[in-house]
Amino acid sequence: MSEVTLWSAVWCAPCGPLKAWVAEYYPNVLIKDIEEGAPNSIKSLPALETFDKEIITGARDIRMYLAWMDDEDWYR
Repeated sequence: MSEVTLWSAVWCAPCGPLKAWVAEYYPNVLIKDIEEGAPNSIKSLPALETFDKEIITGARDIRMYLAWMDDEDWYR
């Protein structure tokens, strides 16, 4: 199974609070800095790379996606 990865950067204002929230509630989501070699398909931050390599951007949309996946019990 592929992994879910949250891509962020130190200069990204919404990334900090989102990273803390993801780390607390979704510990199975990998959190990586864009400087670690993010995929070329990422055009804005924060960005969530899903199991099927779909890219979701924006803190609100990322939270909504993870909440939906939480209902599916994907991380347990």
